[in-house]
Amino acid sequence: MQVVARLLASAVLAASVTGMVTDTQAAPTRKCYVLDPFIDVLNLVFDDATLGHQLVYGNWYASGLYSVAVSGAFEPLPGGGGRHLGIVGAIFPSSTNGNLICSIGGTIAGPFDLQCAGNGEFQNSGTSITHIACGSLPPPAKGGRAALSK
Repeated sequence: MQVVARLLASAVLAASVTGMVTDTQAAPTRKCYVLDPFIDVLNLVFDDATLGHQLVYGNWYASGLYSVAVSGAFEPLPGGGGRHLGIVGAIFPSSTNGNLICSIGGTIAGPFDLQCAGNGEFQNSGTSITHIACGSLPPPAKGGRAALSK
């Protein structure tokens, strides 16, 4: 009986130590982007990738106009041609012509499309999801318009 108890105790200790060693995760990575040619900024957190799939969450905003909590994924493109960013957010309707839900889909440093639904449908597109330094947020307005402006 004592041998069984010692073996069981050893197994529990080994399992807990192994769990502590293998259950560590790297800290999520914060990255920021501007939606060119608009003034909109994405301030996103990328969690650890699991089998190539990466959870993304954060904030999409146009300084002084709207701020949207977003979530989505950063996924491999079919055929190994890079990765696709897809995010969606629920928006306070009065800040975006009554649209309640908007999504962005595109590639980093590549073109993107956005689509909103709620009070009719709204679509827009841009030339690039361009990486910027997060330390300088919010960036000064470029004198341009916001992506969700009609």
